[in-house]
Amino acid sequence: MVRPVRFAVAAMSLAFAGVAPGCVELGLVADGRPGSGNGVSPPDDSGVEPPNGEVDLSVTLRVSNPTPRANEQVTLTCTLMNGRAENVTFNFQPADGRLVVDHDAGTASFIVQESDVGLALTFTCTASDENGAGEPSNPQIIIASS
Repeated sequence: MVRPVRFAVAAMSLAFAGVAPGCVELGLVADGRPGSGNGVSPPDDSGVEPPNGEVDLSVTLRVSNPTPRANEQVTLTCTLMNGRAENVTFNFQPADGRLVVDHDAGTASFIVQESDVGLALTFTCTASDENGAGEPSNPQIIIASS
């Protein structure tokens, strides 16, 4: 699994000869230790939030059956990649009126209709908290058959 690395920018101005304004050379750190005040928060599973108080809202979406038949139930599950779910709400896109959504648990389900047969139904999900919403998940494509 690829783990995201979070970079925080401190309130300071840096100037490097030959480096365009707004560009930062990664690898320059205060003392070489991640998390030592150098603005780099390493990925971890400690349950400790990053120093700036932000929660990583990266999500992944799974589908119970990507090739269902008509009249079968399909369940979508949206999961935070970092495993933390305190005060997080999940939403599914598109906001299909037939989706039964549990915004707290991160699940949505629907019954495949005859009119869905042969169509490619694409869903994504997002997680949000009091600071805003994260990026959309990986898309899941469901193609129903008869």
